[in-house]
Amino acid sequence: MKLSNFPSEGYDVMPLTNHVPVSLADPLPVLPPLGSTDRETVERFARLVLDSYGLTQWAFGWDRVRRRLGRCSYRRKLVTLSIHHAALNGRDEVQETILHEVAHCLTGPGNGYNHRWRSVARRIGAKPQRCSRTARTPAGAWQAICPSCGVTAHRYQRPKRLDGWFYQRCGRTNGKLVWLRKEGVS
Repeated sequence: MKLSNFPSEGYDVMPLTNHVPVSLADPLPVLPPLGSTDRETVERFARLVLDSYGLTQWAFGWDRVRRRLGRCSYRRKLVTLSIHHAALNGRDEVQETILHEVAHCLTGPGNGYNHRWRSVARRIGAKPQRCSRTARTPAGAWQAICPSCGVTAHRYQRPKRLDGWFYQRCGRTNGKLVWLRKEGVS
């Protein structure tokens, strides 16, 4: 079913009745920690986690998205992980992302980050928070540095307007940002 007033075309919304959340059995499976962040090891670990929680119909895949770490697609029954995320971060961060997405798989659509999702996330060993506070992401091709404090802002696409930007902590005058395209970054 498509929503006409949804902010972006192409999003499908699955009715809640098509998803049967998996109940978590007691005791929960004991999973080994992720061994390394190479592709094959991550793929094996993700498959092990999905199978351990009864998500045998779900698949794991990679994407090239730079702004998010992972994704759970209910319609496609697919968990994806950003290839950039795996390359830039350690085992703990990648393992956390996989568990985070599996918590979404287990709770089903419409739960987002509500109390039910947080409870499942805690139970399977994921941090019950929306975003990682420690994950590194790739630098954007467009960068601006605050001349006052040195904070760097990144954009993956050229900002629509290059002037008028400022870092709020330093103010309009001291924190004026100038966007520059960094060579060698795609």
